[in-house]
Amino acid sequence: MGQIFRFFFGAVVIGFLGACVSVGQNVGPSENAMPVTRENARLASWLGARFEQLAEDENIPGMSIGVVRNGANSAVVNLGYHNRSAQQPTGSNSIYQIASLSKTLTGAMVNSLIARGRIDPQASVGSYLSPLVDAEAKVQLDMITVENLLQHTAGISETDCSVYRERQEGEAWSQGYTRGQLVTDLDALEINPERIGKFAYSSCGYAVLGLVAEVAANKGFAALIDEYITDAYGMKDTAISLSASQLKRLTTPYRKDDRAIATAVSDMGMATPGSAIYSTIDDLMIFQLAQMRAYRAAASGGKPSPLVLTRRMADVPGEPVKFGYGLIQLSHPKGIFYLHDGDADGFASVYVFSPEHDLGLTILTTSGGKWLNDAAIETMVEMIDRTYLSEGVRD
Repeated sequence: MGQIFRFFFGAVVIGFLGACVSVGQNVGPSENAMPVTRENARLASWLGARFEQLAEDENIPGMSIGVVRNGANSAVVNLGYHNRSAQQPTGSNSIYQIASLSKTLTGAMVNSLIARGRIDPQASVGSYLSPLVDAEAKVQLDMITVENLLQHTAGISETDCSVYRERQEGEAWSQGYTRGQLVTDLDALEINPERIGKFAYSSCGYAVLGLVAEVAANKGFAALIDEYITDAYGMKDTAISLSASQLKRLTTPYRKDDRAIATAVSDMGMATPGSAIYSTIDDLMIFQLAQMRAYRAAASGGKPSPLVLTRRMADVPGEPVKFGYGLIQLSHPKGIFYLHDGDADGFASVYVFSPEHDLGLTILTTSGGKWLNDAAIETMVEMIDRTYLSEGVRD
């Protein structure tokens, strides 16, 4: 699969101050403006050294990391290459599939439709999908609400959608998933009433949620993401499908059980709402800044925003977390963190922020695993403690 990529500091690209400090690589700067401060420079250098070591330890081909702090972008670090053979360096506009982090963007889009009165979260799913499904399926779907789908409490399992039932671990899915296939799966659905209201994570539920949004708004999912996410927040590389120019910036995923083996992007079709939106570190930093501002404004009694996704949440038994509308609330000794992650047979992502500390971190990689979530939370804690100001890092 081409040359095995080795991480070394010469392949680390550290972006800050609206420009890019590059040691050994010539990669374009982040398009997100960043305040010119010595602390931002030290933060970027510390992040570069920290994630360079993680990338070497885990043999990760490519990675992009972004930090927002004190209401502004603070640091961008890009490591490695788009793929092992071509060795095109990653940049802040490198495109990744963000796997289950797609649910956060889908949740924000649906919450925008709720704010506009197009969707009632307490209405039954059957009331929206009755024109598409058979009579028996409508009876099943009338037992659950749109909010149940958003919070993973609908009693719909992952394997109720054939696309998730048939996928093979470690392999990209290339066969799509049509509206007709989703409707066929819904016609065969049997929901156990005892499971309704109980948390059970389900990407299939988000496929159903995407269909509800399409019917309620009379628009396709791609058009809804364009309107309520891409265009609304200026996230120009956040998309359901890519243009020819965007494909040139698409990274290659690698299996997490053997990182010498490249896979491919997945064509998830109607399951895209929970699994397969494309984005960049630049775009997700824009979104995270907007979302943190919305949370801080809400805490001060400000105008409600569709970006606040945790006004209503479901408990996750035995865990210090609750699940809102596509966003997790984590109770941590350092305070409340809001987050979501994704890991889809190659691409992986973590998105976490703390309005209390006005701090957010996003990581996109071309190969996942448990290391990523652990690294994200540990990095958040150390940034809160401002470890990067005391550790020996290069200015």
